[in-house]
Amino acid sequence: MKADNQTAAIWKADDFAALESRSAEIITASSTRLTNNPTAGQYESDRTTSQTLLLQVVSGSIYVKAHIVTIDERETGLRNLVNFGHTIGHAIEAVLTPTMLHGECVSIGIILEAEVARQLGVLSQVAVGRLTRCLQAYGLPISLSDRRITSIPASIQLGVERLLGIMKIDKKNSGPAKKIVLLSRIGKTYEEKASVVADDVIRKVLCESATVISAIPSKSPVTMATPGSKSISNRALVLAALGKGTCRVKNLLHSDDTAVMMNALAELKVSKFVGYNEIRLTEIGC
Repeated sequence: MKADNQTAAIWKADDFAALESRSAEIITASSTRLTNNPTAGQYESDRTTSQTLLLQVVSGSIYVKAHIVTIDERETGLRNLVNFGHTIGHAIEAVLTPTMLHGECVSIGIILEAEVARQLGVLSQVAVGRLTRCLQAYGLPISLSDRRITSIPASIQLGVERLLGIMKIDKKNSGPAKKIVLLSRIGKTYEEKASVVADDVIRKVLCESATVISAIPSKSPVTMATPGSKSISNRALVLAALGKGTCRVKNLLHSDDTAVMMNALAELKVSKFVGYNEIRLTEIGC
């Protein structure tokens, strides 16, 4: 299902939506053995609904590839779009072949390259989540921490610098410059070609962890506006409690979860609170 997810993601949002919502039907049609009647589904008259859907998915993927190759015969840029997920995916495959299949490695590459687009601010977290859930629905790996990956002895070689080094010699790139297909939304790419992405951006996505170093804001006071959300409100409370001095949080969402978080921080003697409509968190013994 790798190619189908890939082309739908870069080309047509409706096709991707079908892949998301009807994964069970597609899997059933693609995995059913036609032992009793090998020609079942060959003709429209005896084709099941799930077989019809599978045919639409596969033919749609073929159409995208054929269309792009036809109008970009000399590979001037547009043909790069069918390589979504391949820049990082090929590097992973080079380390794990032949244990992991090409499509499995590209599946991980799709998610990591979508995360690159998110890091650059051109793709939403919602879109990354949709891609992740869709690939998972078809049983494909979406992370280097997948047990199918970590159980392979060669996975110890999946270091950041090793992967960047392999990408450097990929024929799709221009010398050391790494090219990645960036999504701007499901069904649309940021450019009609692969975009050059700095190593530092790719490195940040490939790293398993991040180091956070405290610093003094260049502009003070700092004002941030966030949507009404329990999880965001609770994160704001924790960040405020970890800060220095007094932090005022306005329009905090009223909810049981938020109240519990405030009580927990107070019980830990990390903060004390004044009011609720405009909460002022005062540092205690930090």
